[in-house]
Amino acid sequence: MMHFLPWARSKLYVLYRHHPELVEKLLTTVSPRAEKIIRMKLGIREQQQSLKDIAAKFGVSEERIRQLERKAYRIIFFNLKKEAPNGKEK
Repeated sequence: MMHFLPWARSKLYVLYRHHPELVEKLLTTVSPRAEKIIRMKLGIREQQQSLKDIAAKFGVSEERIRQLERKAYRIIFFNLKKEAPNGKEK
């Protein structure tokens, strides 16, 4: 069974490559801190960084970064389903 975070990261990264404007819009639906974390982790208009580096920059544990990231992806994918006209992802 694939874990949620690797799946979500790869799905959002691929979506960004094909529909950058949609991903930019979806990123505005999460907190500024969570948006920054995702941008840093995936390298979206930021230099891609490791979990350890991101945690150090925010002054929190790696586990806290994972928690924030997980919550943000759930919000993003919920909003993605709302964006799709037939309720399915684009």
